[in-house]
Amino acid sequence: MADAYRLRAAFRGGRTMAVFPAEVLVQLYGALADVKAVMAAMALATQALVFVSVLVCVFALASARRRDIAVLRSIGAPRGFVFAVVWLGVSLLVCAAALAGMAMGFVATAGASALLSARFGIVLNARIGPDEWAMMALAAALGALLALVPALAAYRGSVVTGLRGG
Repeated sequence: MADAYRLRAAFRGGRTMAVFPAEVLVQLYGALADVKAVMAAMALATQALVFVSVLVCVFALASARRRDIAVLRSIGAPRGFVFAVVWLGVSLLVCAAALAGMAMGFVATAGASALLSARFGIVLNARIGPDEWAMMALAAALGALLALVPALAAYRGSVVTGLRGG
């Protein structure tokens, strides 16, 4: 055991050409942990931007559908029905977007893993873990919660104003 430490000291002193795999792997794992943290932060920022853009699209869609909602109300649809239709439509849109994003992310990750495996000979397995499922569920739940805003706007909207196109 003492010889191993002497050999390690010689390695660190630059007098040898040896490599200690455990020491190199510790450095590699440290670098990979840093990369993982940066990628996680980038993923969160990207998800926030996508979420904001989806919300902007939802509000634009709700504004464009204001006349249709007013027509529904004018032919006798109760406010609760209009609320439920708008909320369910927006919630399903957000959930479908989350599932599509998960699928596209998996396909992209599997493709990148295959390219890296072919190029460098390191086998990387792409998989969707519990963290990814939890993040998708959180995004869907937050989307369903924020879908209440356009649903409430449709619920409170005036039939006359909606039919006039205002």
